[in-house]
Amino acid sequence: MSESTRRGIGLLGGALILGVAGDGLLRAGPWGVNVVLWIAALALVFAFLITLVQPLRAVSRTGRLLLIPILAFAGAMAWRDSPVLNSLNILALLSCLALVALYARNGRMASAGVTDYVLGGMLVGLSQPVAPLLVVASDVKWPEVSRGGHFGAGPAVLRGVMLALPLVVMFGALFAAADAAFERLVTTIIHVDLTQLMGHSIFAVVVAWAVVAWGRQLLIAEPWGNPASGRLRPFTLGMIELSIVLGALDLLFLVFVIIQLGYLFGGGAFVEASDSFTYAEYYRRGFFELVTVAAVALPFLLVAHWLAAPTSARAARGLATLVVGFVGLLFVIMASAVLRGLLYTSLFGLTELRVYTMAFMVWLALVFVWFMATALRGHRERFAVGAFAAGLVVLGLLDTTNPDGLIAQTNLSRSGAPQPVDSRYLATLSADAVPILIGGLPALPVADQQQVLAALTVRWPAGPSDWRSWNWSRSQAATVLATAQVTPRTPANS
Repeated sequence: MSESTRRGIGLLGGALILGVAGDGLLRAGPWGVNVVLWIAALALVFAFLITLVQPLRAVSRTGRLLLIPILAFAGAMAWRDSPVLNSLNILALLSCLALVALYARNGRMASAGVTDYVLGGMLVGLSQPVAPLLVVASDVKWPEVSRGGHFGAGPAVLRGVMLALPLVVMFGALFAAADAAFERLVTTIIHVDLTQLMGHSIFAVVVAWAVVAWGRQLLIAEPWGNPASGRLRPFTLGMIELSIVLGALDLLFLVFVIIQLGYLFGGGAFVEASDSFTYAEYYRRGFFELVTVAAVALPFLLVAHWLAAPTSARAARGLATLVVGFVGLLFVIMASAVLRGLLYTSLFGLTELRVYTMAFMVWLALVFVWFMATALRGHRERFAVGAFAAGLVVLGLLDTTNPDGLIAQTNLSRSGAPQPVDSRYLATLSADAVPILIGGLPALPVADQQQVLAALTVRWPAGPSDWRSWNWSRSQAATVLATAQVTPRTPANS
C-alpha cells in the first residue's frame, strides 16, 4: 500500500471519528467546554495519525509550539463569555490551526512573509470544498485497499454503507414527512426520528469534511514553501522617490502635530476653553481618524520597505532615518488618540468599542517597534511571525484582563460623575461582568438596580443547562444571581 493511500485512509477514518465527536459536542450552544474537548480530541487523533505515517519527532518545533496557543484559546472559550472576545478567540484558534497545517512539517513559519501568511491562509480556507474530494478520488488508491488481503471485504462494505446511509436517511425523512403511516412504521421499528437523524448526519459530515480538508494539507499535500518570499519584487523604488514620499509625509505629520498641539494634548482644559466643540466632538472627530491613520501607515511602511532598493549603506541609513522619523511622529499621533479616549472614558464611561480599539492601538505600537527592530535592521523575514505573535499576546492579555468586567468596574466607579451611568448598557454585558455588576449594584439608584438585576436574571437563570455548554463565567453569573438582591440606596447627605 502506497504512502498516499495509507495517509488518506487514516485521514478519512480520523475525520469520521472527529465528525461524530463534533456532532455530539459542538451542536450544543453557546460554546464552552465542548470546544476544549473537541480540540483536544483533534490533537489526539492527529498525533496518532502522524505516528502512523511518520515519527512524531518529524513534526517541526513550530508545529509543537502552536499547540500551546491552540489549547489556550480553546480554553478561553470555556472561560470567557464575551461574544466579541470569543469571536477573536475563534479567529486566533483558526489562524493557528491554519499555520499548523502549513508549517508543522517544514517549520518555515519564522521566515515567512506577510504575503505568505495571507496566501497560505487562503489556500487552507479555499481548499475546504475540494480537498476531501481529492483525498477520495486521487490520494487514496482504492485498488490498493481492495488488494489488501488483511482487510478482506471490509473496505467495500464500508464504502457501500457510507454511500447508502445518507441516501436512506434523506429519502426516509422525506417519506416520513409525506405520510403519517410510514412515519409511525419507521418510529415503531427503529425508534428514531429520521429528520433529527438527518440533521445529526449532516452536521457530522460537515465537521468531518472540514477536518479532511485541513488534515490533507497537514498530512498529504506538499508542505507550504513560502512562494511569495522567493519572488522578485515587481519593481523597485530608489532613494530619491522614497525620500520624497517619506519626507513629504514626515513634514505633513510634523506640521499637523505642531499646529494641533493644544488640540492633541490639551485635554479637558482645551475643550473647556473652546466654544466650537464639546467633549463628544473632541473625542469622536479625532479618535477614529487618528486610529485609521495609524492602521493605514502599517501597510504603507511594509510596501515601501519591500520596494526600497538602497544602493549603498549611506542610502540605507537615510531610509532608516526617514522611517524612524515617520514612526516617531506616528507614535505622537497615536498617543493623542489614546489620551482622547481616556478623557472621554473618564466623562462618559467605557464601552467594548473603546476597549478593543485601545487594544488594537497597543498591537499597532508593538508591531511598529518590531518593524524597526527587524525590517530596518535587515531581518525583514522575522517581521511577520513577530507581528502575529504580538497579536496573540494582546488577545491573551484581553482574555486575562476580562474586558466586560473592566467596563462594568470603570462605569460603576463613575456613579457620582455629572454624566449618569448607562444602566441599560451595563445590563447588556456578558456573564464576564456579572459578579462585578452585582457587587456594584448599591452604587446605582434602586430603579436602575432592579432593571439591571431583572435583565441579568433572565439571561443567566440558575437552572440546569447542557454540560457541553458549560462556561466558567456563565456558571459564576448564575451562582451570583441566585442570591442577588436589590440594595436600598443610602442618600448622599445621610
